[in-house]
Amino acid sequence: MIPATCCKHLGLLRVFPTPYRTLAVRRACSAFKRYSIGTAENQDRGCKNWSQNQSQGRCSSTVAMSATATAVGADPKLLSVREEMKKAGGLAALVVPTSDPHILECPPAHQKRREFISGFTGTAGTAVITPEKAALWTDGRYFLQAADELGPDWTLMKAGTPDCPTIGEWLGTEIPKGGKVGIDGFCHPESAVESWMKALEPKGVEILSTENNLVDAVWTNQPPESVHPVRIHHEKFAGEAVKSKLEKLRADMTKIEAGVLLVSKLEEIAWILNLRGGDEPYTPIFISYLLIEQDSATLFINPQKVPSEVSSHLAENGVHVKTYEEAADGVVSAVSSGSNIWMDPDLVNASMFNAARGAIEKNTNGATVGKIISESTPITHYMGVKNKQEVEGMQEAHLKDGAAIVEFLAWLEKEVSGGKTITEVEVDKELTSRRAKQDGFVSLSFPTIAGANANGAVIHYNASEGTCKSVDGNTMMLIDSGGQYDCGTTDITRTFHMGTPTAHQKMCFSRVFQGHIALAMAVFPEKTPGVALDVLARGPLWSIGLDYRHGTGHGVGAHLSVHEGPIGISHRYTSKLANEPLLENMIVSNEPGYYEDGNFGCRIENLVLIKEASTPNKFGDVKYLGFENLTYVPFQKKMFDMELLTSIEKNWINEYHAQVWEKISPRIKDEATLQWLKESTTPIPV
Repeated sequence: MIPATCCKHLGLLRVFPTPYRTLAVRRACSAFKRYSIGTAENQDRGCKNWSQNQSQGRCSSTVAMSATATAVGADPKLLSVREEMKKAGGLAALVVPTSDPHILECPPAHQKRREFISGFTGTAGTAVITPEKAALWTDGRYFLQAADELGPDWTLMKAGTPDCPTIGEWLGTEIPKGGKVGIDGFCHPESAVESWMKALEPKGVEILSTENNLVDAVWTNQPPESVHPVRIHHEKFAGEAVKSKLEKLRADMTKIEAGVLLVSKLEEIAWILNLRGGDEPYTPIFISYLLIEQDSATLFINPQKVPSEVSSHLAENGVHVKTYEEAADGVVSAVSSGSNIWMDPDLVNASMFNAARGAIEKNTNGATVGKIISESTPITHYMGVKNKQEVEGMQEAHLKDGAAIVEFLAWLEKEVSGGKTITEVEVDKELTSRRAKQDGFVSLSFPTIAGANANGAVIHYNASEGTCKSVDGNTMMLIDSGGQYDCGTTDITRTFHMGTPTAHQKMCFSRVFQGHIALAMAVFPEKTPGVALDVLARGPLWSIGLDYRHGTGHGVGAHLSVHEGPIGISHRYTSKLANEPLLENMIVSNEPGYYEDGNFGCRIENLVLIKEASTPNKFGDVKYLGFENLTYVPFQKKMFDMELLTSIEKNWINEYHAQVWEKISPRIKDEATLQWLKESTTPIPV
């Protein structure tokens, strides 16, 4: 049984003001059950990718420290948070995830608690702090980065490698029976908490949601929440009216007898309402909840973010506006009035679920109350299949992006060949400035990864002034970058050498490229899952005993998140995303890679549109699909080991480069850049 002090929390006393405290907390308290720690299913979303389950892997004994290593040290932030753990009733552990109340992969600055407490800046990771130890779980994309950024008081847990326990397993051995593990119920999805409960309940370990977030208590310079205005994403880009989207969702609600649908994922809210925001620097989202009923809808948001034109847009579509702090009250009210509420356990936080449970369990007068329908929603599937206008917008965004990158690459080659040395930070700034000159540019779609030589092996590297490397005639360079345009979202990786690549570098690059081509040329039955195609990209590397520690592909939104469900391409058969069927008009990345620690990294990435393939047969009367490139930027020809490439692969390169010239050259005005593009796209000998 949860002690009263924890039952009181729900994560709600901290987030919601007095009106909520006097109503919803009292109703929900009795429903706040004991928790057990766990984590969401590993969601492999490709390179740069989405938040993955940090407890589903294993850690290598070759990195940092083992699971039993780390003694108490002098990290002042750890010492302070341990004092807060004592005040909270003597917690045996505190779990600090990456995510925020909306389970974001990249939360806003004021919600980056795991980054603050650990110093690790990667987008995937979970920290666990005990009175004597501090451990951080992350996946293979971040092993090098985490080892570099974590201080001596931290243990790096290398998820996905042999002998590394999951978080639940580790807590099961570290926490004695009767011990209490603290969480902030607002920062964990319901499914994670439920799975952790199953893992630890037999061991007698109790999970408590602390009255206040303990990291916030020691974060003295925590940034304020941003207040960026919301803007309309016009139908010429969205391709579907808000009323049409709401109609579809209400029909889905009727099918499962739900009177109310709570939408918490911010990309989904932006898509449904044809709105975009600025609360995260790389994804045009706005912090809010959306409660959809059969005859109305309510957007819970800071009203300062809603200008008059957006207010009118919402009113025209039957959407009311209330303050963000009233969201849980809305959930309680809906359930108390007898409506069944539909919430996705992977996307809605545990505290919101418990607000609904509290309303159900507090009913003592025999009145009819609703029930919770804890199931996934179809929203991400609707978003994943792009309509005609979204496809056209994405195509246009990539042509703008292609022109900007070609201009940048021509500039970089000229500068370095002229003897100039440029830093990685300068590379980032110059590429960003080229994108910013394109019509409709909004922002980058993620922080640019510009890694020279050994930094290219740090999969999610981010250059900083004072510590970045220089780019000169001896540099092998990996640049992974993307842009947000009013019509679409881009994501591209190119690897190239500013001088003469070694035979080994060319061999590795060519094997990666062979995998890229194999996947690009794939033809497959409709509804084939991504896990069935991943081997095509890895095969050339596997044949010589090499591999990479990230997924091969992730979905991409239409002027939304650069990482979007419901699909993915990965060899991890447990990945939910990789087991989703690939459908026509979905967009996914094709990005195999190879990385040598301390030496170099290479990755090749295009975004592709899934289209119907022309086949002479249709066995079983099934539609067959293939990939159409959206990205059009040349590959550096001197990186190829021509003896490794087949004539089919060489012809693919020539055909692709011919398309690059055809599509991008009309957008280039500078004669020197046009000449560079011409030389870069001339055919290679077959």
